[in-house]
Amino acid sequence: MPFKRRSPETSSKVGDQEPQEVEQAAFEAALRLLARREYSKFELRRKLAPRYGSKCLEGVLERLKSLDLQSEERCVSMWVNHILSGAQGPLKLRQELLKRGLDPALAQELVSAEDYAHSAAQALSKLKSTSNPADPRLRERLLAALYRRGFTRSQCLEALNAQGITENADSDPDFAEYTDADPDDDFGALRQEEQEDF
Repeated sequence: MPFKRRSPETSSKVGDQEPQEVEQAAFEAALRLLARREYSKFELRRKLAPRYGSKCLEGVLERLKSLDLQSEERCVSMWVNHILSGAQGPLKLRQELLKRGLDPALAQELVSAEDYAHSAAQALSKLKSTSNPADPRLRERLLAALYRRGFTRSQCLEALNAQGITENADSDPDFAEYTDADPDDDFGALRQEEQEDF
């Protein structure tokens, strides 16, 4: 349930309070948020500053950290688990961490390449079960779907190759014509085709 905005009467009551009372109210509001899930300092500032002001929040955040009630490392760990369990990749994880003001370098210690490979295989098995196996463009569609889930190109290709989904020259009739072309001459096959037309 999202945080409800205070009415103007309530906001004026916060302004009339002593600084210690405002700081205690901000601390209790932060505790209510942290009881639901881990939050980064950036997220707590963004949620609490409109209500309590940014002056008292620095003290509140330091107090939460000293009591080990708020931890950037635990927040990163929560997002790593969330991304991997949702069969998403490192690019998606980086995006989520940056959006929450967290350092993506913290996640590198928690995640290995094997974790991402397993996550990519898991995503591919889900996607493959809903795909038509007779579709000649299956590889391209699965590759695009893995990209959208935040996997790198190499992770996508490794997952596809591990599942035995390889490029098929038969699926694209023009593909076989261009495979014999000189690799240094990208337009050699096209020029040859043009000469045959005349």
